[in-house]
Amino acid sequence: MSGQSTATPANQPIAKAPTIDTSGVQPADIIVTRSDSTGSKVIRHGSCASYSHAILALDNGLCIEAMPNTGVDRPTLVDALTRSTHATLLRHVSIDPNYAAWICHFAEQQMGKPYDKLGAARAGVSTGCKQINNSVSGFFVQITDELTKKGIHDESFFCSELIVYAFYKGCLPIIRGGYQTATPGAVATSPYLTKIKDVVTV
Repeated sequence: MSGQSTATPANQPIAKAPTIDTSGVQPADIIVTRSDSTGSKVIRHGSCASYSHAILALDNGLCIEAMPNTGVDRPTLVDALTRSTHATLLRHVSIDPNYAAWICHFAEQQMGKPYDKLGAARAGVSTGCKQINNSVSGFFVQITDELTKKGIHDESFFCSELIVYAFYKGCLPIIRGGYQTATPGAVATSPYLTKIKDVVTV
């Protein structure tokens, strides 16, 4: 209505926009993220973890990630991080420029492959909350994943699976166990990765 003020009331908190700092990011760095979205909350709850997504940094300000709506894609890192409310930069303890270049190249070769929804569900029940992992439904998800893919797990990827697989092919471990069980939470707590800094904060 004309004449009414649209200003925010003094007692209503103003949401603070996340701050993104990508300085110092190197190729083959891994960024684990979370957001306030329902999807992020469901993943974190199901896997009993603090993070719901993982991104692999490339050079020239790009990254590679696997998303449900796009599959394996190569957006700019800043664009990928704008969905986050918190993100942490991790680096493999044994990485060097040659390994980094090979891992990034291999990951880019997976572009266009579809998102692995069943694999993401399997990873959640395999490495997440024990009450889910030990349930009949958790066992059913794992068996269904194997039967559906006939043991072939490199034709589709979820986010952290793609990254752990690329490092696995480059002979650098990230998690103990198969890359099919690589949740973002498992990546975040990997003994092979060291935290560099937070790249998205509120």
